[in-house]
Amino acid sequence: ALAEVFHASGSFRTALIGCARDVKVLFKIGTSLADSASDHDEEGCRGRLGDVLRQHVGDRAPTADEFVSSISSLCGDHWGGFTSFESKRPPPGALEWHQDWAAADLQYAFGACRTVMLAFPAAGASGHDVHEGEGILTELVQLSHEFSTESLKARNSYRGLSTGEQDRKAASDLGVTEEHIVRPRYCRGQEILVYKDAEHLHRSPRATSDPAGRARQAIWRFQ
Repeated sequence: ALAEVFHASGSFRTALIGCARDVKVLFKIGTSLADSASDHDEEGCRGRLGDVLRQHVGDRAPTADEFVSSISSLCGDHWGGFTSFESKRPPPGALEWHQDWAAADLQYAFGACRTVMLAFPAAGASGHDVHEGEGILTELVQLSHEFSTESLKARNSYRGLSTGEQDRKAASDLGVTEEHIVRPRYCRGQEILVYKDAEHLHRSPRATSDPAGRARQAIWRFQ
């Protein structure tokens, strides 16, 4: 039922995106990221997300906790956080090949943790909420072995460059070409992308920076 409504109802997806803060709080509560002294409105977050799920999915809707935990459980044994990105404003550097784990967290990047992306497709130009194809899920380049671009960025030749410039140089130094790019196909049953950050470079689909070709409304990243 949840998958059917997610694909058929743009209003449900929009309402769900509106609960991003609530998802972030519940994600932290359900993982080791929670602070025992947190003053977050846990019940309020649970209630708002639960209301949206019940209103759009009905009696068979998962609870707020079930919804969040079903995704966070895919992340592995360490968590870095939850972030919601709306495609109309790609975050700085999102369109460059990059990795997410910083130098201080490399022990986790090379561990069992995974990045989990849930994509929200935009309504089609025809007005029909039917979405399949590329340009919705995050694009990937799979590396031959576990590797962190932080080791490249420590070199003298990277000093003084902006983050975006460093990412472009790292991709160039690694020899990334068009033939290495994997563009996952989004369709029902393939709404979520799971990958290991240390084994990949990733970037937002280039179409998301162009309002005329935007294929997704937002994407949620769980780590």
